[in-house]
Amino acid sequence: MSDALGKLYHNKSGQCLERIKTNQTTLQTLQAMIAHGIFGFSHREEWGAGLITHIGSIVRLAMRLGLHRDPSQFSNLSPFEGEVRRRIWSTIDQIDCLSSFHLGIPTAVRSEDSDTDPPRNLLDTDIEEGMSELPPSRPFSASVPIGYLLAKLKLSRVMRRVVEFLNSVQRQPYERVLQLDSDLMEAYRSIPPHLQLNNWHNAPNEPAYVLVQKVQLDTLYHQAVTALHRKYLQEARKNPTFALSQQRSIDSSMTLLRHQATIYREAQPGGCFSNFHGYTITPDSANFSLAAMVLCLYLQYWTRTDQRVPSQIDGRIEEIFQALDTSRQIWNNLAGENHEAGKVGLVLDTMLELLRPKLGLPDRLAPAVDVPVLVDGERGLPQDPTHSGQPASISDVELYTYEDDAKDSNMNTVELNWDAWDSFVQAGDFETAYESLLLGQDSTFPIDELLDPSTSSTV
Repeated sequence: MSDALGKLYHNKSGQCLERIKTNQTTLQTLQAMIAHGIFGFSHREEWGAGLITHIGSIVRLAMRLGLHRDPSQFSNLSPFEGEVRRRIWSTIDQIDCLSSFHLGIPTAVRSEDSDTDPPRNLLDTDIEEGMSELPPSRPFSASVPIGYLLAKLKLSRVMRRVVEFLNSVQRQPYERVLQLDSDLMEAYRSIPPHLQLNNWHNAPNEPAYVLVQKVQLDTLYHQAVTALHRKYLQEARKNPTFALSQQRSIDSSMTLLRHQATIYREAQPGGCFSNFHGYTITPDSANFSLAAMVLCLYLQYWTRTDQRVPSQIDGRIEEIFQALDTSRQIWNNLAGENHEAGKVGLVLDTMLELLRPKLGLPDRLAPAVDVPVLVDGERGLPQDPTHSGQPASISDVELYTYEDDAKDSNMNTVELNWDAWDSFVQAGDFETAYESLLLGQDSTFPIDELLDPSTSSTV
């Protein structure tokens, strides 16, 4: 579906809702509200307070209809009605969880508020109104489209608990992080084989929508891992107890930047996503910026520590820097379409130019930008070598370079306030950290007064 058609459906569904009483507790009203919300969900300008209010209304109406309770609790519901209700609730469940995750707010539905089972893996033609009982689930395969929803639902239900953990006002024990990490891993490993993003070699032969589904599931998992562990990055530098958080954050952040580069490449003319008009992940997603900041801070740590850089770390520093440099070029390329992308590009310009000499890296790395991609058997799991993939060149894509634009003469003299970026990674407050970069170029400005992590969002 094209953006224009998506906006048309969004506007028309909104007009329909204006003509009915949205406080009427009917499934038809609820489904109309969901359709309106989903079309708005895919448009950047709809994010914010308006979307939060709309999702809240959907959740309240659904709970008033009892969709948060499994149909087996109601003797007056037929098998068909029960399965339809499970499908509707699973959609609401995901919208609530994923919007809360991306906006950094608590979910409207807590984990203990619902006992509705996932719907069965069935075709629409497998269920009908007069049926006396539901058939057993079909095996997971590409021929049963609802399998993607079920895989995403299993992952999002763990993410809901991650959001609850991150938004808790009480400090949680680290054992809770380890348990959530294990649960995320279990959900990730349970993704059906036909939806696993194992490699890109067969991408040209796959339907674009299947490839998008694979990318979305894989990206969602690594976003959740990065968000779960990022608060412990600073502590991991001093306390080996939190070493797992550092490892998991770095590995998932590297995977996310590989996905960003591949998505950007495949969106170019002739790429797998160039003619795809449905909803997909864009290379200027805010989650890619978080991954970049995590990696920048990791490199910065090794420039100020008195410890000798271990050989296994030293061998990976240039690889991480290369991934960041590619990401920087992508963000700057997208700056003309998205103002926020320009901000991230400026931040990476500054960070990488400060880090390059301190890490002993040459002024320019290899002229051809090679992006590691996933190969068979490598999906970013902790025990897997997440940085040993075969490169897929995107050097044929015109990328931004420093020579393309005159840089501010202060760029090489400003000393970046790394504490502000530590705050961003731990609490997600990009704007505060970005302002510290701009104001930090004025040596008379008291940067320390700018930092107030207590006002930051938590996801």
